[in-house]
Amino acid sequence: MIHFKPFRFGRAERVTLLILASLIVLVIGIYRIPAVADWYTRVTDAWTAWAIQYGYFGAFMAALVGNLTIIIVFPYTVAIFFLATTGLDPIWLGVLTGTGAVLGEFSGYLIGRWGSHRFQRAKPEAYDALDRIVRGRPTSVMWLLFLFSSLPLPDDVLFIPLGMLRFPVWKLLWPAWLGKMIAGLAVAFFGSTLEPVLSGQPPTSPLALFSQLGSLVAVILVMYAIVKVDWTVMMHRLLNGKMTSATRPEMTP
Repeated sequence: MIHFKPFRFGRAERVTLLILASLIVLVIGIYRIPAVADWYTRVTDAWTAWAIQYGYFGAFMAALVGNLTIIIVFPYTVAIFFLATTGLDPIWLGVLTGTGAVLGEFSGYLIGRWGSHRFQRAKPEAYDALDRIVRGRPTSVMWLLFLFSSLPLPDDVLFIPLGMLRFPVWKLLWPAWLGKMIAGLAVAFFGSTLEPVLSGQPPTSPLALFSQLGSLVAVILVMYAIVKVDWTVMMHRLLNGKMTSATRPEMTP
């Protein structure tokens, strides 16, 4: 059971509601205001066309920009898919996509790292408890990084808090890179199998837009939970069994 602190409508709640309201306005603007919708379509189509034009380098840059923090809404997987239909090697596409994507996602880690000292000073008990949870279960954290990176899940919900906790970079990058590469390979091989029946410029994908915005919502809610959850209680619940088994003396016959 998750232990939330007593509810109080304060600064954290105001900021969370403000960001969520801004996202709602953005979605309404893109799909209900012709000028905003036209701008979004022209920007994403132009960037996708540029990525397709430059082949492997375009795949790398599309993945890099598409993952460069959660505020950039660009459906880069559409570009990778259509690059694969042009006959490019799907293996190289997958490797370059994974490399660009993980470098882009690393910006989330840097954002968290930038706020690390502020979080530690403002919430020392929460910081220490979260730090002990992460360091007490590093293998679980790495598996989560791999899972979130290989599936269409909002991996910024891991990158930003791990940056705040100054999680070791090498433990963060390689499982995320493997996951991103597998995801890129899946998109590239799927596109290459449809090469004979597809041609032309890719359309703007509403699904990709909602996926990116959904990721941003998830990150906002996770950051809110970091502030509101009583992590000291959670630390004892998560680590008590492991610490007890590790310190329990062995029975002698």
